[in-house]
Amino acid sequence: MAGANQDVQRLSQEYEELGEAIQQLQQAKAQVEAQINGCEGAVESLESIDSGEDILVSLGGDTRIRANVEDIEEVLVGVGADVTLELERGEAVEQLEEKIDKLEAQKKDLDAEIQDKEERLQEVAQQAQQAQLGR
Repeated sequence: MAGANQDVQRLSQEYEELGEAIQQLQQAKAQVEAQINGCEGAVESLESIDSGEDILVSLGGDTRIRANVEDIEEVLVGVGADVTLELERGEAVEQLEEKIDKLEAQKKDLDAEIQDKEERLQEVAQQAQQAQLGR
């Protein structure tokens, strides 16, 4: 009797931990998806903006200014660790597309990890149910 009770407690604890892990992985996936969307938007903008066009530039805090693009051929691109490179437009697009590919791979890994944890969660739920019935 005590062994079955300990099994149920252990399974309950594992179930809670798996649920929390899944939630954290889903949050990480949402952040990766937001980064992908941001990079895709930047690529789209770089491909559609021409020199001399007026654009809105975000200053943060939901604040924007109107600006005129003098030269679209040189673009500043963040490459991580607070490092920014000045690249030609085509190189900037390539850099962003490479970043998108890496983020897509990261998202795929997160999806696989979420699926594994969800499958284990189902196994634990079934084991807990069986342990309770076996009391």
